[in-house]
Amino acid sequence: MSSSAIIAANSSSCVAALVRVSSYTFAAIDIAVSICVSAGIYIAGCSLIGAATTMLVKQNGDNHMLETSHHSPVK
Repeated sequence: MSSSAIIAANSSSCVAALVRVSSYTFAAIDIAVSICVSAGIYIAGCSLIGAATTMLVKQNGDNHMLETSHHSPVK
C-alpha cells in the first residue's frame, strides 16, 4: 500500500469518526476549549500587567510599594 493510500485511508476514518460524533459533543468540546483559551489569556494578561507595574514602580523609585508587609507606624 502506498503512503498516499494510507493517508487517504486514515483521513477517511477520521472523517467517519467525526460524522459519528454528536453535535452536542462538538458544542461541549467547543465550550471547554473556549473557556480554557480565555482563562489562559486572562492569566497571561495578569502576568504582563503585574510585571509592567513592578517595572514602573522600580523605575520611579517607589520601592516601598514592592514590600510584602506594610507596617503602620506606631503613634
